[in-house]
Amino acid sequence: LSSATVNLILALDSVPLSGPVPVILDIDAFIHKNLDSEGKELWNILDDLRKLKNRCFFGTLTELALELYK
Repeated sequence: LSSATVNLILALDSVPLSGPVPVILDIDAFIHKNLDSEGKELWNILDDLRKLKNRCFFGTLTELALELYK
């Protein structure tokens, strides 16, 4: 989606003196477009936005961060 916009906000939450640091990652992917609510184009765009959001999410994580979720 070349017309898509992504807002990515990264924040720290109550940083402890030791141990893991809680992180908040907020990703908003969107476009401005008039769509038919019953058309197939809507679902294709939603699928593309989900893929874009996932690329942004996994692009912010290191291998070490991903290991914490296994």
